[in-house]
Formats: sequence, structure tokens, C-alpha cells
Amino acid sequence: MEAIHVGKTVTVGQKLKLGKPYVAPSLQRLTAAAAKGLLSRQAGVTDPELQQMIECVDQLHGEKGS
Repeated sequence: MEAIHVGKTVTVGQKLKLGKPYVAPSLQRLTAAAAKGLLSRQAGVTDPELQQMIECVDQLHGEKGS
């Protein structure tokens, strides 16, 4: 909104500019198995970068014992 429009009234003939309604972002918690399944469906099981990422996560979980 420009500063020149601040004090003006809106008449019946003027159209209001309305944007899309705000939708708050949300997150879902996934188990490790569900996350692996989701990643493999999205990227494909033959993706070498995906395989490396999964191996790294498995190593970290193995070291922490969780």
C-alpha cells in the first residue's frame, strides 16, 4: 500500500485487491523407515546420492545407539 492511499475512503465501485488466503506451514514426523520409503519413492532406489545419504544416516544412528 502506498502512503498516498492511506487516508482515502473506499467507494462501492472500487474493487478490492484480495490475495490468496494464508495457509500456515506444517510438518509431519516420520519414523526412519517411513522417511526411507518416502525418499526412495521420490528419488528412486537407484539414485547414488540417495543411497549415500541413507548409509550416512544409518551410520549416525548406529553410533548413537538409537
